Amino acid sequence: MSASQRENNSKLQQFIDLVHGKKEWHLQVLSERDPLVLWGLDEGLLVKPRDNGSRYGTAEDIDYGEWSFTYDGLKTEAEQLKHKLTAFSKAVRRKKEWYLKLLNPEQDLAKKWAVEAKLVASDAANIPEGPVLDVVLELKSEANRIKALDVDVINFQKPTTPRITEDQYHDIQQQVLYRIKYATSSKHGIRAPQTKENVGVLVSDGLVPEALHAELVRELNCLAAKEAEDFHPGTFGKVQDLIHPSLYPYIAGYSDVVPNASTSMPPLVEDVSRTLNSFSLKDPNPKVFETGMLVNGEKTVFRSRYSWIPTVFSVNPEGTDVHIQSYINGLGSREDHPDFYRLLEKVFLLVLPQLQKTVEISGGFKFEDSESSPSQCRWGGRCALDGQGTREDWDNLLMRQHEEKEREIQERQNIDHDAKQERQQWFTGSHTEERSSVPPDTTSTPWKGKDLKVIVKAANYILEPGQEYRGTWHIEGMPHERIVASAIYYYDTDESITDEGLSLRRFRDSDDDFPQLEYHSHETFRVQLMRPTGEENDSGRPRYVRDGDGESNYPSDWEEEEPEIYWGIHKRMSTFRISPYVKLGTVKTTGIEKDGTGRILTFPNWIQHKVEGVKHDNPGPGSGMSRPAVATRKILCFFLVDDQDLEENSGSYHALDFTDTDFINVLTTSDVPNQKRSINRATLHILLPFIASEVGKRLDRRDGAKGTHGKEFPPELVDLVWDYYDAVEKKLTRAEAEEHRRKLMEDRKMDRKINGAWDYSLCEH
Repeated sequence: MSASQRENNSKLQQFIDLVHGKKEWHLQVLSERDPLVLWGLDEGLLVKPRDNGSRYGTAEDIDYGEWSFTYDGLKTEAEQLKHKLTAFSKAVRRKKEWYLKLLNPEQDLAKKWAVEAKLVASDAANIPEGPVLDVVLELKSEANRIKALDVDVINFQKPTTPRITEDQYHDIQQQVLYRIKYATSSKHGIRAPQTKENVGVLVSDGLVPEALHAELVRELNCLAAKEAEDFHPGTFGKVQDLIHPSLYPYIAGYSDVVPNASTSMPPLVEDVSRTLNSFSLKDPNPKVFETGMLVNGEKTVFRSRYSWIPTVFSVNPEGTDVHIQSYINGLGSREDHPDFYRLLEKVFLLVLPQLQKTVEISGGFKFEDSESSPSQCRWGGRCALDGQGTREDWDNLLMRQHEEKEREIQERQNIDHDAKQERQQWFTGSHTEERSSVPPDTTSTPWKGKDLKVIVKAANYILEPGQEYRGTWHIEGMPHERIVASAIYYYDTDESITDEGLSLRRFRDSDDDFPQLEYHSHETFRVQLMRPTGEENDSGRPRYVRDGDGESNYPSDWEEEEPEIYWGIHKRMSTFRISPYVKLGTVKTTGIEKDGTGRILTFPNWIQHKVEGVKHDNPGPGSGMSRPAVATRKILCFFLVDDQDLEENSGSYHALDFTDTDFINVLTTSDVPNQKRSINRATLHILLPFIASEVGKRLDRRDGAKGTHGKEFPPELVDLVWDYYDAVEKKLTRAEAEEHRRKLMEDRKMDRKINGAWDYSLCEH
């Protein structure tokens, strides 16, 4: 082996060690952004495209050389490690009372099991920092929740006394009604952000009154501070669920429904594939929901036994108030959270006009003539130079088009500036006197007096310095849950958080959307440039000849291969494999105004979305900036369910149809009793002392003695009472709820790729 080969191998090994040392390296390597290229460039193993003569710096111009073997090897290793860790987690959870064993400090079974799984060296003193330790810590977090909520049975708390006075609620209500008037009457109160198409994506800023915002933050912070924190599976402590519909969902064929349910039972089918196993004697014949999704004629069938359970939000006939009629799944009862329920009602009332407008725009969205698209017109201008223009013409055109795009961006920024000024005038200026004359006709007409089905979710993104969270493409829920639109309220974000926003995309219509999959080829996009020879032709005009191979890989502002641009390196547009998605853009979600109360973002649920990136900035040494131990970004979400076909085009969208949903009714928490086993703890806590005392008295009379028998039941007897209770009631322990949540998440993963696209899921956190 030559000295140069040894040096090269040494560099490659150093690079492999560097990758292995990165936090969650295997998940980063398998992510859509593929950071191996960036890391290779940073370490000097790859030559940056612009440094090797490439005109536009496309990723395909990188010379990988021998590094490609390292690249492929790390990809394979990451995939294998991911599967090993998943198998390890499943093996641990299969052990009887695994959560008690894992938390036993004397046994240190986590290391023992990791060694047995060949994930840790047998001579290691501890589990080293890295993916294996991350999985163990996540298992321990789940074990702590199960122990706190199942094993430590008696933890009785008295019903919560409301803290906010009626006068305070009255003031908040008046402020809310005035803010709604501003949102519906002003020019920019509710507006569309800069996206490629107007599909119903809308934003509003500072809409929530300060008093309501302060009380809401307080209530949600109290939820976050409770014991047994619930971190979403697979996020390794980055996403804390405060309210999540995947815990205690409706289980087809198992969950109880009240006798006089307001919603008729949804149709279920037998599990013909026999993939489901009964998880208890009370679940003899597993059943499933069966629906489909049709994309450009290609149908995908979905089967799941789980369904999120929405809550009934009743809008009064005047449209001036909302009342939550039933418990919120994943939160608890109104008795436990009296103030929080009322605050949620006010926030949802504020969201209603924007949400209703999103549904209207979404239902009326139709394919626009491509000639009206600015980006399409720019493409047409480029193609007009084919065989006609010189390279100078080409460069000048690209410069003009770049300036045009910059003007479009500036116009959008001007709108945001105008919106801020308009809002300040409404809240502090000439409109102030109108606050006392808020009209009773507030909420949009279609939803007055309606009972709306709404799913509530709240989560905190919790990041350590330098840590980052990136989402995956998804839509909310599954077709049988019939979610039509989402509202996300970004109510609190620490200053040290950098938020790249929420990206959006939709399915491409193979017939209408440009480029059309069947009618356009790579040659459609080639522009052959010409150069003068200095000679004249027979007509006396300047003679031109081909100038090279032409241009076919120019950075396009309307269509690029996924991912669009990463780290300043363009991915070449390939018309041999056009993406089945149309990217709509990325909407900024936080950091709009430091003194505001946050942004509300609404969008239709046939639009896929993902968290582009949330990072806790790590100030460098000497910056003079202090950094908190953790930084958070906090969200509150409302998912609107429509199983009444209020919209004419319900279930049918551009290039996308949800099938087999027409007769599926979505059961609410008014129909499905709370499935937490712990909800009867209070009753048990009150009754057991009386029962114990009565048993003691009877035993004393029997034995002719007084006060000799115990007045409290031993823990073993309490457990026996729970066993008898479980035998007749279909309540779920926390351990069972955790298991069902994992299965629900598995149902919603889309592992296969559609027409070469990146895979996506049917729910996220």
